[in-house]
Amino acid sequence: MFLIYFAAQFQTIFTTYAKQELGFGIQVSAVMASMVMIGLIVGKLLLGMFNDKFGVKATYIYGVAAGIIAFILFLTASGSTPVQVYIGAFLFGSCFALMSIGTPLLVSQTMGAKEYAKILSWVLTVGLVANSLASAVNGLMADVLGYNAIMIMASIMLIVALFLVITAISIAGRKAKK
Repeated sequence: MFLIYFAAQFQTIFTTYAKQELGFGIQVSAVMASMVMIGLIVGKLLLGMFNDKFGVKATYIYGVAAGIIAFILFLTASGSTPVQVYIGAFLFGSCFALMSIGTPLLVSQTMGAKEYAKILSWVLTVGLVANSLASAVNGLMADVLGYNAIMIMASIMLIVALFLVITAISIAGRKAKK
């Protein structure tokens, strides 16, 4: 979860990325922020439906894939039209939604009901610490390495996090069968 929370923190600086790197005006940045929030609402609904129909693993696959596609759209965007960054921002909302929807689902799936509230509170605390650290690290990386480095790092973090989630679900499933 640490990695997903860290990667999701990019949502606080991609409007600056659109303005500084792509040359869009403040209006485009404002619409991007709105598109993330709309994507967050839709993403929460989609993540819930994915979980109900396909399970936690599919929920994470969808959320992480949406985040990676969003980063690809941001990385390949040009300053000529904002449509691509709007779509990326909307998709990023589903990845961002993993923090509030995916975390309790994963804790429940892997840890069970015993001590659920206590375990969830610790996991959420670690996630929020990651989010706080990411704010400072992303700002520093943007200044030193540029925004593209942040998006590449965040994409790698999402892939590693997905691998860890799938592994945790598999291990929990094997333990439950014993």
